[in-house]
Amino acid sequence: MDLAIGGIGIVELDNPLVSHVIDPYVQSTMDVVCMAVKLPYELPSLRRILLSTDRPIKVPDDSVGELALRSTWARLGLLSSRTTADPGFNGDLTIEIFNSSLYPILLRPGDKMLMLYFISGRCGLPIYNGRYQNQKGVTIAKALKQD
Repeated sequence: MDLAIGGIGIVELDNPLVSHVIDPYVQSTMDVVCMAVKLPYELPSLRRILLSTDRPIKVPDDSVGELALRSTWARLGLLSSRTTADPGFNGDLTIEIFNSSLYPILLRPGDKMLMLYFISGRCGLPIYNGRYQNQKGVTIAKALKQD
């Protein structure tokens, strides 16, 4: 299934605090380095952005979703992280995009740059009911809980 990106992205601030350390267990250390940007946006060389799908996705209870970057965008120099959607996930999917090119790349709302694959079958995974369920728009990382 082809998917387009929404109209908002989240980027890292330019060197906000030279000695700042991001702690995956402390939300405030992640929030302070992020800034929302409206698309269209020129993604600078060697920088990353979080984007979301332009509409919510519902993953069937007996499937896993895999979100991938379409090859034309990869050929321009964009790289994406692996984004897996668990069985039962519902909401906008967030994906990280990195510009490995030497040049800025223009990203526009509605660009069809993603593909979603459903892998169906009895995968044995529990139905998703996590902290990103029913998210709307692009979502930054939420702090991990220590066991």
